[in-house]
Formats: sequence, C-alpha cells, structure tokens
Amino acid sequence: MPPFHATPLTVPPEFERHAIAALHALDLARFAPEQDLLAAFAPEGLAQPIVETWAATGIVHRGGVVTDAVKATETTYLALTTSGARSLSLVSGKPASGIRPASLRRSPPTRAHEVAKGAVVLAFLALEREGRISLAGIQADDKKLATSVVVRGPKGAERIGLQPDLLVVVRRERGNVAVLVEVDRGSVAVRRMTAKYAAYGAWKASGGPERDLGLRAVRIVTVVPTERRLARLHDAALGAMHGRRSGLFLFALQDRFRAASPSTLLEPIARVTAPGEPVHVPLVEAA
Repeated sequence: MPPFHATPLTVPPEFERHAIAALHALDLARFAPEQDLLAAFAPEGLAQPIVETWAATGIVHRGGVVTDAVKATETTYLALTTSGARSLSLVSGKPASGIRPASLRRSPPTRAHEVAKGAVVLAFLALEREGRISLAGIQADDKKLATSVVVRGPKGAERIGLQPDLLVVVRRERGNVAVLVEVDRGSVAVRRMTAKYAAYGAWKASGGPERDLGLRAVRIVTVVPTERRLARLHDAALGAMHGRRSGLFLFALQDRFRAASPSTLLEPIARVTAPGEPVHVPLVEAA
C-alpha cells in the first residue's frame, strides 16, 4: 500500500475532499491565521499534523507576523504556494492561484493587514459552512475592487480613488447585499479616513454600488483593532455624513471575526453611524 503522502495533496484519500475545500478557502483568503483555518475545517478532520505536512512539502507557506505591537503578539499565518495551487487545481479541476514566491520571501509592513483580511474571509466562510448564511461570492484581491468617484468640495470637483479590502456578497430573500470591508490597523490618519467616508457616501449617492457591483444594497464595514479606534472612526464617518445617521457605515472589532465562533457575526456587534448613544446591529442576517 503506498504511503498517504504520495497523493498530490499529501493527505489520506478519505480526507482529500475536505483538503480541497480547506485549500481553496486558503487560496481565497490569500493570507490567513493558521488557527482560523484549523478551526474552520476541524469538523472535517483538518488537524495540525496535516498542516505540518503541507508546510514541509511546500503546499503551503507558513510565516509569522506581529499582529499586536503593544502586546507583542505574533500570529502564525498560512498562504497557498503556487506549487500548492498547481496540485490543488490538478486534483479539484478548479483554478487556484497561490501566492508567488517573491511575495512570500518578503514580509512587508502590510503583512499583518493581509492576515487580518484573511481572518475576516475565513469567519464568513465558516459561518456559511455552519449553514447560517449563503454567500454569492468573496473577492479578497483589492486590486480588482478599485473604483473612483467625483467629490465636490471647497476646492471644486476632485476624483477620489476607492479600494476596499474585501467584497463579500451575501444572499438574502429580498435581494443580495454587498459587504465592503475596510480593514483598519490604526495607521491611517483620521482626517484621511473622513475624506474616504465622504467619498464612499458620494459613490453611494451617485449609484456606485449598482454601477460597479450590480447591487443596490451595500454596507461598508470598517474592521478596527481597538474600541478607541472604533470610536474615532465612527465619529469620522458621522462627520462625513454631516451628523446624520447612516446605515451605510458599520464598525466592528477585529477580534469578533473568528472562524472558531463565526455565529458572532449574527449578533449585534456592528456599531451604526449615528449621533448619541452607540447603536449596534448584527453584521449580517441569518439565512
């Protein structure tokens, strides 16, 4: 009997179907916390030894990044390699991209941001795997989401570029909703974020969601590292909306996005942009 690691994905044949699902999820997330991938697919049998084998055989790249500079917390992350993507495509019959070796060799300052994005993707995927929501699609390549809008201000008309980090499209009976995610690491000036929120407001008012995404219903969720940052950016969005309540902008803490407990996204964790006492709503609605 041949050893199980002789299979293209180095897993026992009975686990291959689940390995395909896990690796396609990783490819979609691009960079993802290792523990989140394990949590999302633990019910199907994904365990640490399998990930160790994937890392040893080059199917995945494993790295570490400091995700909390204050606490000096380091997160181990995974990314599908291009060789892993070729094996995955061969077995599944579906295209996979992987991350190019040059991108894996360097660890840019944005890596913590990329890993945070991956955690959000896996939380949504885990929620769907639990049967709580239905996803029409996820796009985690922000370059494919770039758009722009003309904003009129004191200095006249100005074209502002917009490039959200993620697009998550959630199916609903009364029509799909686009969730655009901005992952904030606290490094962008509040003044700049205020201008971005004003630009998003102009984009929505000019029919941008329907024109660019084919959807009318849209929410823009800013994922933040701390309560203090959440409050500051909430106030920035409120200022951009001239003090008016807006369901367009929601704010949620990064630590609410965990593949181990994805149903948290159905709880009132997202703060609405509104004056006065904080108002919280679920990030998405259950199917």
